[in-house]
Amino acid sequence: MMTAFRLLLLLYCCCYPGVDLVRDATALSLASSNTVTTSNNKNNKNMSTSTTQQQQQHQQQDPRLQQQQQQQKQLPWRDTNRSPLSGNDLRNLVIEASTKEEIDDDDDENENDDEESSSFLDVPGIAWLEHINLIVGINTCMNNNSNSDCTDTDTDTRTLAEKFYIDVMGMTPDKSKSFHVNLGRQQFHLAYPKKEREDEIPHRIHGSIGIAVPDINTLKERLIEAKKNKNSHGDGNGDGDKGIGNKNDSFCNTLFDFYEEKECYDIGTDTDDNTNSPTYYKVITVRCPWGNVFRCYSAYDRGRPTVLSSSSLSLLSTSSSSLSSILPSPQKMTNLHSLQIGMHGQDKMGVLCEGQPGIRFIELLCPYGSSDKVYNFYRKILQCSCYCTTVSSSSSSSSSSARSPSHCRNVRQNTTTACCIVSAGPGIHLVFVEEDEEDKPKLAAAYNDTDVATTTTTTAAAAAAAAAAVTTDRANNGDVVTTMMKGVHICIYVHDFKGLYNRLSDHSLIWTNPRFTRLDSCDTWKEAKNSRTLRFRYIIDINDNDNDQSNKPKILMELEHETRPIRHGQFMKVPYYVSK
Repeated sequence: MMTAFRLLLLLYCCCYPGVDLVRDATALSLASSNTVTTSNNKNNKNMSTSTTQQQQQHQQQDPRLQQQQQQQKQLPWRDTNRSPLSGNDLRNLVIEASTKEEIDDDDDENENDDEESSSFLDVPGIAWLEHINLIVGINTCMNNNSNSDCTDTDTDTRTLAEKFYIDVMGMTPDKSKSFHVNLGRQQFHLAYPKKEREDEIPHRIHGSIGIAVPDINTLKERLIEAKKNKNSHGDGNGDGDKGIGNKNDSFCNTLFDFYEEKECYDIGTDTDDNTNSPTYYKVITVRCPWGNVFRCYSAYDRGRPTVLSSSSLSLLSTSSSSLSSILPSPQKMTNLHSLQIGMHGQDKMGVLCEGQPGIRFIELLCPYGSSDKVYNFYRKILQCSCYCTTVSSSSSSSSSSARSPSHCRNVRQNTTTACCIVSAGPGIHLVFVEEDEEDKPKLAAAYNDTDVATTTTTTAAAAAAAAAAVTTDRANNGDVVTTMMKGVHICIYVHDFKGLYNRLSDHSLIWTNPRFTRLDSCDTWKEAKNSRTLRFRYIIDINDNDNDQSNKPKILMELEHETRPIRHGQFMKVPYYVSK
């Protein structure tokens, strides 16, 4: 085509000798090129528009993608908190667990009136959850090479931790020499990564910690001020990204952040006393500098009537509307423990009683399809009061239905989550929430690559990478979660200490923590008896041994339990606490 064009151009020049061949050839060539380019640009633009439309159409047609996008708006921080439940979902779960415990007890009393029948009042299983032990680390901005003001010292770690737990969250430093902070009758035992232990890194609970606070509005004011100071010179995203940062603020470039969650519902229809006006329950979700998530509730909150499932209401022979106006009893002690009335009623969000701050629950994400196995472990090994349920999660409410353990498996579909709730004392729970089905192989592999009898040491490089990671995306790295949970422990008191030791020994689960040998050991019953302490760190599938030729139990998850008898000298101690 170009040859023909040149021949025509040469013939034209012969006919018109005054024409500048080079000039006009260039002009014609450029004109031709511009025409082709314009045409290509139009085609590319059309293709781009078509591609965008196809992507938008694909997103509209993909309900799973829409659900993920909606969940991201409703439940922020999917990078460090993979829980499918909102703060209101979790509140409703623990209140129904407490209420159902008493309702089921009343139902059992009607059916079994013999001397052998038991009651939840007999304190089976765990009698009290005293503290959570967490390793805290230095300011995460040390990972930003551009910031030379951050140093890796215990002083920096303690300053940052005290600023968060004491100045912002309102806890009280313990009067002992230990690095403990107190919330009501319970504690957080904080520690630094030991320099001689390369595998120790700041802990990040895979789930959340629910706490009852004495004044949630005052807490909100402190959080607003702390976030304002953090963002005054930084990027303001609260996601740990690099920024200029405020050199006078230790939260700069950390994961510290918070958001508020409100739930509105009508508590009645009687217009005479204005009970038809909407009532709001407030949940403030806080993320600590190292990524741990705290769900904060008022210690004066009471469970909303609609928390109770239809089956629970039928057992009470009442309705959600009449439940909010339960008639008082002429007996003082009956009123003290009545729903909606008594300060010790089972529907309270306070610990021990209405208005009492403390650790209300610990949410722990477990593998898909394992909630019934968790149930079996706590019911048979620790003899706890617990039950399984499913939750239809949303941003503002939950709809739960109790199920027997056999139905906990494979119940999660598009919008439902299977859970196991374990009683850990008066008004305290462990809430095990199943993860997505797609994460099941990764989580199982991450836990069961470890031998029950030995400790697998993480390399320093892997530990550092996990500590520095903002994201714990299970789709890309199932090992990060287990690495950052390794070493987290809770301290509990149980009623059947010797029996528990024997049951754990039968499954080779008794374990002495090398970090705390200065305090206790339990390799033999005599050691456990003398120190009044036993420890175990794995939750296992107790029915899996028969199918395993190696006789190695299948590990569901790791969570160390520092376990003490009720006759331990520190049972129900009263730590120093000043309400803020």
